[in-house]
Amino acid sequence: MPTQIKIVITSPECTSPSQFADGMVKLQVNPVLEELNRAFNEFSHVVKARPSPSTAALLENIRQELMRYVNVVTLHMNIGNVVGLLNHLIDGQHTTKKIKLATERVRVENAIRGFTGDK
Repeated sequence: MPTQIKIVITSPECTSPSQFADGMVKLQVNPVLEELNRAFNEFSHVVKARPSPSTAALLENIRQELMRYVNVVTLHMNIGNVVGLLNHLIDGQHTTKKIKLATERVRVENAIRGFTGDK
């Protein structure tokens, strides 16, 4: 069973329980990594449906970046660096958005070239 870590960060301005509940930010490692993995799998699927040298290179660069990302997250978990872990989880959410945007961009470019399916 994979380990799931819950990190709860509160704002320093929180002085009452209601402010605590309103100002709470929760990030969990597994959901961030799973969403990142789903975005990469979708991108990989779209790229492999209509391969080209440029998209293949982009796919490989993203794959290597994700491997480095997972290694750094693991390092922060192992040494207990909560701030570093939190920063990388936020970075992972931004990276997920960028991968989703790249996926849509490749789909649009494929459609412009006359290729409409990615299956």
